[in-house]
Amino acid sequence: MLKKKINVCHILYSGLGGAANAVFSLVDQNNKKFYKENLIFTGPSFLKEYKEKAKFFNINFYYFRTIKYLQFLSWVKILFCFLKIKPDIIFIHNYQLIPAIIYKLIFSKKILYIDHWNTNTQKVKKRIVAIIIKLFADRIVVLNSDNYNFYKKKIKIKKERILLIPNGINLKFYQNNKIKKKQKIFKIGMATRLDGIEKIPELIINALKTNILRDCKIIFYLAGEGQRRLSIKNHIDKCKLNNSCILNGYLNEIQLKKWFKNLDLYVHPTLGEAMSISILQAMSMNVPVLASNVSGVNNIIGRKQYVGLLFENNKNDLAKKIKIFYFMNLKRKLKIVKEQKKYIIKNYSSHLIFDKYKKLILNLNK
Repeated sequence: MLKKKINVCHILYSGLGGAANAVFSLVDQNNKKFYKENLIFTGPSFLKEYKEKAKFFNINFYYFRTIKYLQFLSWVKILFCFLKIKPDIIFIHNYQLIPAIIYKLIFSKKILYIDHWNTNTQKVKKRIVAIIIKLFADRIVVLNSDNYNFYKKKIKIKKERILLIPNGINLKFYQNNKIKKKQKIFKIGMATRLDGIEKIPELIINALKTNILRDCKIIFYLAGEGQRRLSIKNHIDKCKLNNSCILNGYLNEIQLKKWFKNLDLYVHPTLGEAMSISILQAMSMNVPVLASNVSGVNNIIGRKQYVGLLFENNKNDLAKKIKIFYFMNLKRKLKIVKEQKKYIIKNYSSHLIFDKYKKLILNLNK
């Protein structure tokens, strides 16, 4: 008699963000259908690319539109969706906790909470969510050591319930065998969702305005969409850098890969991360990385010699570090991208991360 497959459901944000990349990375690796998968998306809009990917992988998916501060209006629909799917394990990648908790309490199923948020911002909200998670989640997955210590030391959760499993990416897809040689124009870029306060592309714009980079021929490409797009556009206009700062808007995976190939340097100014998918993608694409010296970044960048470079979150320090890369010779650049690639292959391949989740699912389903 065939053993019944474990039924898993991911609930995640339906817009641009790293959580969806992480989920689809697991979906891609589950090509032998070790477990059955379902996806529930929630958010104000449903990204077309996610719908196309779910269809491509031939998995069940559902979308429920939510309104900011009124997300409770969708809880009944999500609960009924759980009743239809009948998952054994629910992976929560967003803040839709209540429907999952109700389902768990009624049917004695398992909840796995994946924390995609950093410890530096939204501290009150994070603590409230963490207390709820402490009461109801069977396991908590964190993406960096700072988040691990947050749950262990501040929320007092036993270490057996917390697992540190970073995000992974498809190294075969994000592959670039050519190393870009310096040309007349030095091209830098950042890829991010333009919502919230965590990401600060304005810092790159401010750095380009400094005297430090005044004589450098640099163009900044910003890939991403969100509510802050207009304010960033206005900031570019105010700084009179329209010819030096290009807003690329939303890019799908194929477009993003091409975008990375065009860069001399990837720059990631942020107040904090759980783990940046964009940084991993840049490293895998043989683009040198320059990023903020904050939690969720400095556990990747700067951990080893030649694995990227860190800067403090002020325009002058960022400008100085950009200038280092601007005048960097090809030999040193090759050393950096080679070490970045080795580091990411060893620690962040989607195959490696899937094996860790596979083991976790088996343990939860005992």
